[in-house]
Amino acid sequence: MLQKESPIPRQLKARFTDWEPITPDPSYYFNYRVKDPSNDRYYLARVFNLKADFPDRDYDAAASQFIREAMYLCSRLGPETIILETFEIDDKKIGFAVEDLQPLNTIKDHSGLQLDQFIKSVVSEMGYLNRKFKPAKFNLDLDKIYLSKKGSLFIGDWVPRAPNSGLTSAFDDKNSPEFQILMERSTTELDTILASKKLKENPIDSDAYQLGLTSLRLAGVHQSCIKQLLSSLEDNESYELFLGAILKDKLKLPENTSKMVRSLLQREPLEITQLRDTIIGLGGSEVELNIPKKSQGNSPGTCEI
Repeated sequence: MLQKESPIPRQLKARFTDWEPITPDPSYYFNYRVKDPSNDRYYLARVFNLKADFPDRDYDAAASQFIREAMYLCSRLGPETIILETFEIDDKKIGFAVEDLQPLNTIKDHSGLQLDQFIKSVVSEMGYLNRKFKPAKFNLDLDKIYLSKKGSLFIGDWVPRAPNSGLTSAFDDKNSPEFQILMERSTTELDTILASKKLKENPIDSDAYQLGLTSLRLAGVHQSCIKQLLSSLEDNESYELFLGAILKDKLKLPENTSKMVRSLLQREPLEITQLRDTIIGLGGSEVELNIPKKSQGNSPGTCEI
């Protein structure tokens, strides 16, 4: 179903059918699964979200970021990734279709994923983006990380820090576009748990910790298990015991992979510059991922550690 006031450019909307939204938490763009009736093939359509707070406050900055991500996508995955003839600007609406890209949240079974390779690939992407754009914050939810058919990863939904900004965090300026886009992201039950914690530095705010939580989800750890882990954050001994039980007893990860995940989930998170050296040091050089494109899905069950 499309919105009453569709954000989709007219020609893009006319070319494809079966518009299925696949972004559970849209920020300044939407993802749709669409069908081309001329060949019965399905594609990913990315559409600028005009109704979001970020473009409402600063259209030029938000539109620039949307196009910047498209250019970054081509530079990392190849110019053929975007179907160029579908790129359209219709008044203030912007959109295009992508042939070879799939958000991880649409892959039902991640059992074919090699977790150490996934972590190294994401850390490598974060390092590249950090050097080029100094993002205020990454969003490492499953619907914001994309996989190509060749096994390459693409991270979406990152916002560069304003030039010459002395801010140490996107939260330092409540009027900044960076802060606004962070506020658009949904407040989850996990955030509610952590809001009551009184840690000196809340690890959930760090990119490393977010990647650690995403890694647990990809490995099949149930949400109830993750909630229990987060609930133990204030007590270092309980937290380490519970994390160890997840990694060793529930997941039975190889030693190096277990060390990678543990390094991400430290109560005092690593900075990006430290993170790459630590992760690559544990796992060697980066390699491509291998996740099955289609599967029947899995059911990891509840946490009984």
